[in-house]
This record gives sequence, structure tokens and C-alpha cells, in this order.
Amino acid sequence: MMDIFKYKIRELNDMKYIRLLIFVLLSIIMFLSSAHGGILAPHMQSNEFMIPNASAEKTMPGTAREGTMWLLLTYVDSQGKETKVLPGSEVTAVFEFDRLAGNAGCNNYFGSYQMNGSQLNVKVGGATLMYCPSEQLMKQEQEYLLALSNSFLYEIIGNELVISNHEGQPILTYKEYEPTPLNETIWNLKFYNNGRGGLQAPLLGTNITSIFDQKGTLSGTTGCNNYNSDFEVNSNLIKIGPIATTRMFCSEPEGVMEQESSYLEALSLATYYRIQGDELELTDENNTKMATYKGERPQ
Repeated sequence: MMDIFKYKIRELNDMKYIRLLIFVLLSIIMFLSSAHGGILAPHMQSNEFMIPNASAEKTMPGTAREGTMWLLLTYVDSQGKETKVLPGSEVTAVFEFDRLAGNAGCNNYFGSYQMNGSQLNVKVGGATLMYCPSEQLMKQEQEYLLALSNSFLYEIIGNELVISNHEGQPILTYKEYEPTPLNETIWNLKFYNNGRGGLQAPLLGTNITSIFDQKGTLSGTTGCNNYNSDFEVNSNLIKIGPIATTRMFCSEPEGVMEQESSYLEALSLATYYRIQGDELELTDENNTKMATYKGERPQ
């Protein structure tokens, strides 16, 4: 009986020793794993380098083309037919910082997008509600926005952007919109900063312009008086002033002189300029919009 009891005690001691040995070995392995970046999971370690960073996912095709304006060439309609854009109409898209904006041929639209590798997920948020001059133009706009909302893949080939649906079928083809040159273009004002924290369209019956020539002279009309100024550009920086005007007084339309004063003040505060397609945007040192124009090439 005593021999059996001693054997049991020895067996228990052996079990304790084995458990202790296993615990020590596991502790050593865990220590080495944490110290050397994960010996137990080499595949997980390598996968970490394959995950694209957030900034790469949020960058639109071709990082050098961030904020590029794209001009639509063809779209696939709801019947599956590839269709060319109507002559005389322009459909555009700008992808920048997860935000999408453009003109659908009649109305401006906006939305958001997400990217993951070659995948592109677009959500059209809304559009203005202007009346389109023809049913064809209205139909094209509706078909385009529908196709855009079905975006799933994208590819840039040369200066063209091709967007495909879930089946891999190309549904939208754009080309890079060549920017209108700053110089020798007639820039017609669309909106100006009224100095009260808002953008305002010119009064009906007034035409406000800016023309930047090759010699560094800016000239134009305020809707009442003509004006001129020196200007300098360096990369995307612009400096305008001092501004001189003729001395006419205009009584109509009502508010035209206040408009002139606010516009010239906004112009003098311009610090940065940016051209997208045929649109010029001037902003101040805080990146607040001062004026936006639409370009017109001289005949």
C-alpha cells in the first residue's frame, strides 16, 4: 500500500513538473513573439504592409490630377446603349477630398465618393432645379446621374477616365478638361463676396468682367465703371492692386454702386487663384471665396 501511495505522489509531482515546464515554454515563446514582431503570425505581419493607408484610399485617380475637371464624352443609358453627349452641352465631374461636384448639362450636382483600390463608390446627393431648355437635355441629365450612381470601378487611360459598373461594363467615359488660360480670357463674374459672409450673384442687367493680360495688367467693368490694376502671379498665388476706376455714377439698377464697391473690395483681397475647366476662383488668405468667374475665349 505504501509503495502505491509513493508512486501516486511521484506521479503528481511529475504532472506538476510537466505543467510548469509547459507554462515556462509558452511564456518564452510569447515573449519572443512580441519582441520580434509576431513569430507566431508571420502572415499577419506581412499583411499589415498590404493595407493601403487612408490618404491613398481618398485620393482620386492619379494623385497628380487631384481636383481635375473631367468632361464627359459618352455614357451608357438605362437601355444599355452607349450614347454621345449632345452637341453643345457640357457634362463635367470633379472628384476631390471625398466630395463630388459638376454640371450635368443643365443643373449643377453634388455628392460624395469612396475609393478602395480600383473600386469607386459614388453617391449623388442632389442637384439644382433649373429648367432645362429641351427634353433631350433633361433626359441626358437624368441618364447621366443614374449611370454615375452605378459606378463601381475606375481606370485612367492616358487623359481619359473610364468608370464601369458592377459587371465591369464601361458606363462613363470622360476626358481631362483642359483648363482655360488665366491670361487673355474674358472672365465673366458669377458670384462675389458681398462682405457680409455670403456669395452673391451680380444684379440683373449688369455685367462684371476681369481680363488678365500677358503684361501684368488687369482690366474690366464693374457693371457701372471700368477699372484697371496691376497683378502678379506666382504658382497659385495672386496679388491684385492698387485698383483704379472711372468716376461715373450709376443709379440703375438699384444697388449697383454698392455692388461695385463690394466687388472691388473682394478683388483686392484675392490671395489665391484656381482654374477648373472654364471656371476661375479667387480666394483670400483664409481660403474664403472672394469671386468666381466663367471664362470666355476672345473671338
